[in-house]
Amino acid sequence: MTVQQDAISLQVTEPQGGIRKYTLDGKPHNNVMETGVAKAVTTASVQGDTIVIGTTEPYGGMPGNVELKVKEVWSLSPDGKTLTITTTDTSPAVEKISKQVYNRQ
Repeated sequence: MTVQQDAISLQVTEPQGGIRKYTLDGKPHNNVMETGVAKAVTTASVQGDTIVIGTTEPYGGMPGNVELKVKEVWSLSPDGKTLTITTTDTSPAVEKISKQVYNRQ
């Protein structure tokens, strides 16, 4: 994974080639999902020493069904070598928290 950040944006390039772009202004931005039918709403902002990305998207296949909320909190270790992303997925049935840790190569 490659991460590029400046004062107003964050770009993440996945190993498979997918690219995610975020504007770090805290405002909602609409994104068309992979299906091309539904839209997700994403906000991203710098909050202290972290970046917080929140996404709300339709869950269940079609727009208008229940929503899945995803909150990612990105934090970098003081030495800049370890990125930790804590993700909370919340749906009407369950809340799941996961943590990914990346070491700078």
